[in-house]
Amino acid sequence: MRWYDGFIVCLSASGFMLSTLGYSIGALGALGALLLWGISVVIGGLQSYVFTEPATMFPDHSGGLAAYAREAWRRRMNLFAPLAGFAYWIAFTSTFAVFGLIAADLIKSQWFSGQDWTLSAGFLSIGFSQVVACVIIVVVWTINVAGMRPTKLFGYVTGVIFIGVLIAFAALPFLTGSWTSSFMTSNLFDGGFSWEGVQIVLVWLYLMGWSSYPTEQAATFAPEYHDPIHDTRKGLMSAATFTLAAFVLVPFALGGVMSQDAIGADPVAFYVTALQQMVGSFGAGVAVILIVVACLLTMNASTMNASRALYSTAQRGHSLKWFAKLNQNKVPANAMTLDMVVNIVVVLVLNSVIGIIAASNMAYFVVVILALGGVALMRIDLPNHPRPIRLKVAWMIVAVVLALANLAMLVVGSLSFSLTGYGGIGTFFFGLGALLFGLVLYLWRVYVQDKSRIVIRDRS
Repeated sequence: MRWYDGFIVCLSASGFMLSTLGYSIGALGALGALLLWGISVVIGGLQSYVFTEPATMFPDHSGGLAAYAREAWRRRMNLFAPLAGFAYWIAFTSTFAVFGLIAADLIKSQWFSGQDWTLSAGFLSIGFSQVVACVIIVVVWTINVAGMRPTKLFGYVTGVIFIGVLIAFAALPFLTGSWTSSFMTSNLFDGGFSWEGVQIVLVWLYLMGWSSYPTEQAATFAPEYHDPIHDTRKGLMSAATFTLAAFVLVPFALGGVMSQDAIGADPVAFYVTALQQMVGSFGAGVAVILIVVACLLTMNASTMNASRALYSTAQRGHSLKWFAKLNQNKVPANAMTLDMVVNIVVVLVLNSVIGIIAASNMAYFVVVILALGGVALMRIDLPNHPRPIRLKVAWMIVAVVLALANLAMLVVGSLSFSLTGYGGIGTFFFGLGALLFGLVLYLWRVYVQDKSRIVIRDRS
């Protein structure tokens, strides 16, 4: 790989902002959302730079952040290894449900706006968008199980589509004269600098991290670059620069097209309304098609990555043996099947994009915190281990500070999600349950399948 391959991977990740942007503007106002998005991207960029060191330390170990956490903590608390592996799978697979629901909501808003029916079944309330999202998930699963997976070219297609969409969202409001400063409002600290105001900031930084932190992928590919040192830095800097620009310009542009209340009333499908206002119904239809295609490609990449993360975790003895099998097409079909089933359940139970992110983000932040702390920890436990990219000691302090900051976001964000106005404490228990389920699978593997015992500290 070259540095621009890592950059392209992060381009599609930049589209993650589309999942949370409307919710953030609806709750915080355009200016308030803009400020926090900028802070979140800066945090993500700093973390990505910290991860360049462990990325080159273990060129034979795949798994990204989960691999860094595993190698850092197994000598002190080996239970963190399966936890990190399963948590990274949760973080990857949630993209499957999120973008399936986004695609479904956009399809409904553009072409089936009259389909407002719902089917009630106990605690479930299933509507048109949930049904379409489930169908999309099954279709993507079928394609992947059959072995018809996208090549690197599809990664470029996804990246190009997303960059086109983001540029359009950043430019069209000004080119069409649809932008007005009267919509640029902020609700941040309206009641002064109270603890509730701090909670709201931490909650939204927690939710935004799901979208702004994935620039770490540019560092994850360090062992695969042609020139690990220079390509890693170039890929990281280019991805971080583009992400910062996109995550500042797009909220600023779209925040001036519609009012805060209008965006908050329909935080996913408001893109369709904004596009129709700027370029008419036909132009909006073309744009929606492009966004949906990009969502499908992202889902395809998501199930590829998630299933292989779970497959790798099982191969290391950290999850059920059933997930460590390949089918006749040489793909981890069993792991993909779990992806499909879990994401259908998530779509039907949580029923909203922001709810899915709030629940799955607990797992992602756990991995990020373990990986950040692990970078500093390895300076103590593995002082003589080869480090092709060796950061200055000051960066170890930065890693610890970032780990503590993310811990605060995790605790406050997961417990105080109700402050966003889009859900309640149920997402906390859903996310916690998913992590505990991973540990249960690990215990079953060790005690039942392997007839072994847990090693608290792995000195090997």
